[in-house]
Order: sequence, then structure tokens, then C-alpha cells
Amino acid sequence: PVISGKEEGVRKALYTAYRNTARAVRTTDGWKFITYPRRNFTQLFHLENDPLELNNLAGNPEYQQKVSEMKTLLEEWHQATNDTATLYPATFLPLEYDYTKLKQTPDRHQPEYVIERYFNY
Repeated sequence: PVISGKEEGVRKALYTAYRNTARAVRTTDGWKFITYPRRNFTQLFHLENDPLELNNLAGNPEYQQKVSEMKTLLEEWHQATNDTATLYPATFLPLEYDYTKLKQTPDRHQPEYVIERYFNY
């Protein structure tokens, strides 16, 4: 239907996930909503006005209705796909964390010089 011109598009929104860390929804009218449930943090951008995603509108009272709409879209997708990552955890992690405490392990494709330089092996 899209190729023949009978329909404008396949879907009204695109949903994405990054591990159990973040969930996002982007709509065809230019909005992008990202949530980091375990950090209790959300972002809202209007990509036509802010393509570099520099102005987070989620905390702006003028956009609370849009935040609510986007959150509802995300919740519906989350339920429809049986996503096992929780959107509403009982406890939260700090928003900022110390990257130096992360344990990094090289994958099997890393050259020896990268392992020696960055992984202290």
C-alpha cells in the first residue's frame, strides 16, 4: 500500500530500546520521547525544531500533555510486545554515575594493542 501510494506510511510511531536502560518512541509528526526508568529521567524533543536534541522539553509545564501522550504510546507498545524491562521500578539509581567504576572487558575481536592500552591486561 505504501509503494503504490494508497497509504502514506506503515506506522505512526517507531519504538526503540537500548538494553534494559532506555526505551523511546518517535512519531511521524516529529516528536521523540526517551525514558530511562531506572534513573527516573525522561527526555522530550521536537526534532524539526531541535534536530540535535539539545533542548529537553520534558520538564517544561507547557509540554506535559505531550509527555503524557508519548508515555501512553510507549506503555501501549511495551505491553503489546511483552517487553520484560520495567518502566516503573521500585527504586532508582542515581542519574549520574562514575564511569571509572565500570568493569570493561574486551571482546574477542580486539587487537592486542587495544587490550594492553585500554584494558590494563
